[in-house]
Amino acid sequence: MSYFCPRFIHTLYCDDVRQEVGGKMTFVGAYQSQMLAEQPGELTLPKLCIVLTAQTPHEQPFQKMLIKLFRDDEILQQMDVPVMEQLPVNVSDGRPANFDVRGIIITLQGLKFEKSAVLRIQVETEAEVLSAPGFQVTLKNEGATQASQDQVIS
Repeated sequence: MSYFCPRFIHTLYCDDVRQEVGGKMTFVGAYQSQMLAEQPGELTLPKLCIVLTAQTPHEQPFQKMLIKLFRDDEILQQMDVPVMEQLPVNVSDGRPANFDVRGIIITLQGLKFEKSAVLRIQVETEAEVLSAPGFQVTLKNEGATQASQDQVIS
């Protein structure tokens, strides 16, 4: 039996990613959909990691991956990921899966926020633009606005 597997991306925001013995990864200080700053005023994050997972059907490998990191509508970073052979994924019974997975870790240092904002990732491929849910950073002296909360969901 064959199942349709659409292309999609997923992001995880955390304070650090550590490579462990045996190829395991540890995600330290993982966030859900938002971060609430405890101190008033400007916020500087010493380190923020974004773990991006991109999935595509095996018959439709990525030919192009241009990753864009946004803070609200401002592009903070953009990177063209080299196309490489996808590693096969196996399902639980050992058969090859009908999809391929690409994992990318983005590490940001000294990221400053003067006001509340939403971070979000988009991946431009050869065929479409894939988007992941946003990550809301709310400063204590502001409160989350409804407009910002709506951006997290989209």
